[in-house]
Amino acid sequence: MKVITVLSFLCLIGFAFQCLTKTNELIQEIQICNGIIDCVDKSDEMFELCFNNTCDDEKLFRCTYGGCLDIARKCDQITDCWDSSDENPLECQNDEYLNALYDEIDRREDCEGQLSCQEKCVNWSQVCDGQIDCQDGLDENSTLCSKIDCPHPSFRCLYGGCISAAALCNHIPDCFDASDELPGICVKIMGQEPPVGPEATGGPEVAGDTQQGLTLTWEVRHCRLEDQSGSLIAKNYVGSTTYQSNSTVRDQTVVTLSCSYGHVLIGEQKNICIGEKWQHELAKCVPHCQQTGNILHEGQCTRQGRLIDCDQAVLPMGTRMVVSCSSGYEANEKSGVQVCHGNGSWVVEEELPKCEPTCGVWKLKDKAKEQAPPWMVSIFQRGVEPLFEFRCLATILSHYVLITSAECFQHKTIKFALATEPVLYTVAEGQAYSSTFWTNDEHGYKLHNVSFIHNVTETNHSLALVQLLQPLEFSVRVRPICLSSETPSKLVETNGTMMGEAIVSVDESNRYKLTQILGNKTDKYNISDFIEPIRNYIAECQERGNI
Repeated sequence: MKVITVLSFLCLIGFAFQCLTKTNELIQEIQICNGIIDCVDKSDEMFELCFNNTCDDEKLFRCTYGGCLDIARKCDQITDCWDSSDENPLECQNDEYLNALYDEIDRREDCEGQLSCQEKCVNWSQVCDGQIDCQDGLDENSTLCSKIDCPHPSFRCLYGGCISAAALCNHIPDCFDASDELPGICVKIMGQEPPVGPEATGGPEVAGDTQQGLTLTWEVRHCRLEDQSGSLIAKNYVGSTTYQSNSTVRDQTVVTLSCSYGHVLIGEQKNICIGEKWQHELAKCVPHCQQTGNILHEGQCTRQGRLIDCDQAVLPMGTRMVVSCSSGYEANEKSGVQVCHGNGSWVVEEELPKCEPTCGVWKLKDKAKEQAPPWMVSIFQRGVEPLFEFRCLATILSHYVLITSAECFQHKTIKFALATEPVLYTVAEGQAYSSTFWTNDEHGYKLHNVSFIHNVTETNHSLALVQLLQPLEFSVRVRPICLSSETPSKLVETNGTMMGEAIVSVDESNRYKLTQILGNKTDKYNISDFIEPIRNYIAECQERGNI
């Protein structure tokens, strides 16, 4: 509710303005709208009282709200205008500082001759025109707009923007701060007589002093974007205008709503202002945290003492997550704890565990006849037809990386495609039980797409590191082999003759380690010769998020 005192209203319709100054004296006419607040209630420098002032440019500086300040007080490093316009950096700073400010405005190279918003370019004709076009409000920034001259007979909004004089007091806010529809201005301009008595209260916009029994009303057809979080983002559905939290939206305007980072929208995403009410209850932005789950960790979530689902895309403020290592991973530390705070971020209260894949453990070795080790996978290649043929075996090194013989990728199946083209290959968990399968037929394999094939060469021999598009889910049936540069103490006997097959050793703790890869039917390549580039590639893959 906007309020204008009876005393101020009487002034606006022609009565002499009076108030008590800070020295308990009646204010003098020369003190009204002089850029210095003299009245105890600050009414002598109200925008409603001063907005239409003209100032002598040679002797006086016009504050953005309309006060005329002694020009000697401009840029003296002491704020006199209550809107701080007499110390505006664009008015007061040296050229070097101004150049830095203009560089900030001209931050996009593709916006030559236009204002550079973070997300787009805006014509200068749209700058300081009363409507926000940049999502961050740069085009209607008060520092920028108070520096721009409004052409006669435009109306200067309270923050400094300029609108047509014809748009003033038309019952629809044209300034984004709605200062063109203030009752203290519009009641006088439109020549309305103030209604008297308690029956006159109410209406979309009310100005009044109920203690005096006098209520002034000025109806404004707009809806307010009430938002306590300060995170609500509203955009005009049919235009480029962006509205900030708690600003006003014109009658019959359709908006789409979203929230800034750390908040989630609860309610209708699209709404329309009808008169002074929203068609639907206005959606709210509620603080939330993004789900931080990954393949290494699993969590148990509680909020206000109750269990909630940790796998939601976003989790509400106050969620407490106890984090431990996922199945197939191990850590020396105990579980950690993180809590979702109101700014949309997780705050770690107890350090999260550092989880490493459980490597080289073969628990199902003796459970079934000829059970394939959990680190073994099979690579198939297709041609023009969606028929996949078995090419070689490979060994799991990490969530995304496999190792096999480079000779696995030398068979060309499509004339104009490279033999190493990743889209031609798929990886099946476990050992191949058939030499071919059709994509659309039932085949029983769990398949993974290949994103990249990288060769590593040492001592004139090459191995291939195969990178997967999505990570493997480790369990007792699928897990990596251990890597070691040490000389194996005990080799596991094998009669393997398949290209890419792993030759392994076992240590005292009964963990299996990769020792050699079968390059072809006869050649065996020692992993110790390739260990450094292999580890570097796995580390790079994890650091860049498998991109």
